Amino acid sequence: VAMQRYFQISVHALIITAFLALALTGRLDALAIVLFAIGITWSVYRTARNMPPALTAQGAFVLSCIYIVLFLIDYLVVSRSFITAAIHLVLFLELVKLYQEKADKDYFYLIVLSFLMILAASSLTIDMLFVVTLVFFLIALVSTLMSFDMYRSGRNSATPVEQNVAGPLGGMSVWATIWIIAFGVVLFFLIPRVGTEYFSRAANPS
Repeated sequence: VAMQRYFQISVHALIITAFLALALTGRLDALAIVLFAIGITWSVYRTARNMPPALTAQGAFVLSCIYIVLFLIDYLVVSRSFITAAIHLVLFLELVKLYQEKADKDYFYLIVLSFLMILAASSLTIDMLFVVTLVFFLIALVSTLMSFDMYRSGRNSATPVEQNVAGPLGGMSVWATIWIIAFGVVLFFLIPRVGTEYFSRAANPS
């Protein structure tokens, strides 16, 4: 139970940091920010209170199918931008997945959708605030992936998991992220950044 609760908190932290990075770009409309903020806050509350899922898997599938029509309306009439409409779609799917009954694959989808949010944020801004949110996103991502693996392994294990997992796992996530960033920076400066083969030819004028 302790590992499951920690994993669920990590998933929410991952989604919140990705959404914060997206909101700080200034390219996301106010209505989407307010609606998603309300949705994620209520989901955190439901998780903290250990409330049952609000949607069945079938209900979530039906809502996703209905949103396809809304996506087209958003793209053609409301936003008139494929990128904005696609971001709205990702936010909607994220909330639907949060409120539905979840199997392991649904948690995986939540992680992938969060990555799409941070990817969208990286393409919409060059602000240094993105670097800060990216670091927190990486910490939450490492924490989520580690706890997800431990949560799945613990379900089939007869050995009980320690109740106090937040401190050790949180600290390990921070240190792992620091080493990942440090190693990435070293590789960035060591690997030659030169155009070769296809990319060098593609850059030449025809």
